[in-house]
Amino acid sequence: MIRFLMRSLGAVLLAVALVYGVADIARSLADDAVMLTPLSEALAGLGLPSTVPDGTSPATAGLLARVLAWPMSVLAGVLALLLLAAGRPGRRGRRLTP
Repeated sequence: MIRFLMRSLGAVLLAVALVYGVADIARSLADDAVMLTPLSEALAGLGLPSTVPDGTSPATAGLLARVLAWPMSVLAGVLALLLLAAGRPGRRGRRLTP
């Protein structure tokens, strides 16, 4: 059951990475410069909070600010591959006959 959920979430994240990757490529070709959508813009487009909340420690705020600046397509792709690898069925032991 857990493997199924991990593989399903991995597949959805891979699709999200593909969508953002294609959008980034199209925008980069149109502007003649590399344009990658940061996580903060992607979250703002979905209507989710995309800023560091008040009252967080400076170290945590700095870390969150760095993560929010990462490209969405790369972040979703890496997370998708990690989830897909973690949800992969285990190997069966092979017997080597002499």
